[in-house]
Amino acid sequence: PCIAAHCIHMRPDEWAILQNCGVMIAHCPTSNLLLHSGVMDLDEVVRRRIPYAIATDVGASPTVSMLAEMKRFIAVHAKTSDHATACEALCRATLAPASMLGIDHTVGDLSIGKPMSFIEVQPSAAQLAADATSAIMSILPADIANPTRVRRLTLAGRIAHERGGVDA
Repeated sequence: PCIAAHCIHMRPDEWAILQNCGVMIAHCPTSNLLLHSGVMDLDEVVRRRIPYAIATDVGASPTVSMLAEMKRFIAVHAKTSDHATACEALCRATLAPASMLGIDHTVGDLSIGKPMSFIEVQPSAAQLAADATSAIMSILPADIANPTRVRRLTLAGRIAHERGGVDA
């Protein structure tokens, strides 16, 4: 697959090329903001049904944290698009990139006996919530310089990293 990065200063004919040729987008809102390069037109991407995923740009971003990138996605687009929700950010940082890369959809299968890869993030007690939006927002970092409260990383059913302490 062809994956275009950023897609900031796009003309209508360029959007049409992406749409008609099956091009997908790796959207890096943190690097775009830090480079002052502009903001991708999220509504145009959605309107044209161009597949996109939230991504990090290692060369122009201070973090590779997808949680930090999700937070930036919401902050950058919330004022201009109804598509910049916490649930959409979670999808665009997890399921969307897997789908774009053709990764087997059973990877996210939570059935008993399936080996899973996931991170466990500890929300602060004050942020525990009943609805999905609040729950997702509670795990996003307050500051991208201190991106997350990851407690455990499990890869293919095996613990790869575990952090001790109360609020590491």
